[in-house]
Amino acid sequence: ALPTAPTASPSISLQPTTELVENNCYVLTMSDSESDGWDNAYWYWKNGDSEDAGYGNVLAQGTMDDGASSTVEICSYTRITCYDFMVTSGQYPSEISWIIESKKGKNMYTTDGAKAKGGAAETISFCNMPTPSP
Repeated sequence: ALPTAPTASPSISLQPTTELVENNCYVLTMSDSESDGWDNAYWYWKNGDSEDAGYGNVLAQGTMDDGASSTVEICSYTRITCYDFMVTSGQYPSEISWIIESKKGKNMYTTDGAKAKGGAAETISFCNMPTPSP
């Protein structure tokens, strides 16, 4: 029998990338004035870029189960230009506060110049996230 010719390798079609590549990370500090956690309030870090395929997707989320203060890292990504930071009310919204800072402890600013801090039942948008200087 004659050897058969090798079959052509299948063609590869590249899909647009949806992989998230971290750009910069920031520190979210959650505080509770009664030192008993956020009482069923949650925060959500969402894709706020209406031009992006992942618009509205939750990139990170959390709460503070107990205590007066807790920190967590949240990150920006190379292909997303805007983010929405949303905090729900929980049972005692007046006890809740938060701030987002660069890893060097400098407070971030939203595009309208407002400081990146707030309380419960808020959604704040961040576009063109600042790059922490080394």
